[in-house]
Amino acid sequence: MKIRSLFISTELPKDNELRHFCLENKIELRAESLLSFDPVKHNSVFNGEVIFFSSIRCFQYYKGDIRNKILTVYGQGTANKILKYHPELKTQIEFIGEETNDPATIAQDLVSWLENRTVLFPLGSKSLKSISKFIPESQLEEQIVYTTQLNPKTINTVDVCVFTSPSNVESYLQVNEIQKDTLYFSWGKSTYKKMNDARFKNLVLLEESSYRSLIKFLKSEY
Repeated sequence: MKIRSLFISTELPKDNELRHFCLENKIELRAESLLSFDPVKHNSVFNGEVIFFSSIRCFQYYKGDIRNKILTVYGQGTANKILKYHPELKTQIEFIGEETNDPATIAQDLVSWLENRTVLFPLGSKSLKSISKFIPESQLEEQIVYTTQLNPKTINTVDVCVFTSPSNVESYLQVNEIQKDTLYFSWGKSTYKKMNDARFKNLVLLEESSYRSLIKFLKSEY
């Protein structure tokens, strides 16, 4: 398959590896979210020890004091994004989930690691709570720190289309038809389920939710 165009439902920085791959291989890239976000006023006081960030967005919108807190994150990708702008937090990040595409496995590892400590989950309004739903209630606090709104946009037919969340899929389907010749990728099992339920064709679940995994697959097809 000759790949000439690719859409991914997230913004990419200039130094992103997927952006470099597309440039090197003369693939037309469109990278933008089909969602918009607004902050939510939330309780900034948390007396527990541990905070879990499932994404860089949860980190950005959380306004509580993270000094002297133990930070935990969904995967290495989230850790890298946090540390890119806040390298001073490196020693505070003590748990990084294995990027297995299986939230239940990450949750089990987190529960074992927590022992009897309490953990706070800053969340978006459309969160599926794929990790926090496995945490014992006696050890769990949740705070909605931002709202998510659909921001549908017309996406011209592309060879490859990558969705990074179920909400982006929902937004896409409001104004776009599923293309029979497009190769669709899902970023995680929740996104895959959303796409599969909507009867997407040519659907691929990435081995892990990372640009590296996507590029590896594209190289094998390019």
